[in-house]
Amino acid sequence: IRILSNLMGNLALLALQVQGPGIPVSPLFPLGPFFPGAPFFPGLPFKPLGPRGPALPIAPAFPFGPGLPGFPVLPCGPRRQITLTVCPF
Repeated sequence: IRILSNLMGNLALLALQVQGPGIPVSPLFPLGPFFPGAPFFPGLPFKPLGPRGPALPIAPAFPFGPGLPGFPVLPCGPRRQITLTVCPF
């Protein structure tokens, strides 16, 4: 079981290195005062170049903490950059 777990972890890490960092998503039911990040979805197949953008805070609608951490800018290259707009509902 340990060998299989290590193999799956290595394959997931390799997939993230090939496809890019991905988009972090918060779960629906947090266990603490903050909204922790869920596992990464596979990123777009572009070269991950360029810095990430600022997060979008969404605080008033969620009583469990200060708000969602927001979606960062997808680093898709120096000339192509995709931003995400978040609707809380």
